[in-house]
Amino acid sequence: MTDTAERTTPSTDAVEEVRSWLEENWDPDLTVAEWWERLGLSGWAAPGLPENAYGKGLNRNDAVAVQNAIAAFGALGAPGGLGLLLAAPTFAHHSATVRSGSQCSSSHATTSARSAASSSALVAVSVTRRSRRAAAPGSCRA
Repeated sequence: MTDTAERTTPSTDAVEEVRSWLEENWDPDLTVAEWWERLGLSGWAAPGLPENAYGKGLNRNDAVAVQNAIAAFGALGAPGGLGLLLAAPTFAHHSATVRSGSQCSSSHATTSARSAASSSALVAVSVTRRSRRAAAPGSCRA
């Protein structure tokens, strides 16, 4: 049986921190790719990821509160989907496991950490680039 009494309300610290960051960094004149890269590299695109994987290390409630704060601010949120929900946390977890143990070489651990760290920004930029190509005049794909 699950004890729901352990659920906590979101921390206001994370929400205040992202609001402050947004006031300094949100620029509606940026392209979507530029904004998503800025958001991803700051850790706010996937705040539930560990800090060493371009996240903020927030719990689920705080991560959702941050996403809601970004939307309430009027800024474009991070792209969603399986890349951020499944792939990025998996890479982050396994790269941390590799770094803490001696399962493989340190260069492999570094590569895995970079993959996890940049996944949110790279997913965003990749989606944006594909959208631009598809929307470009004269770009037809059979």
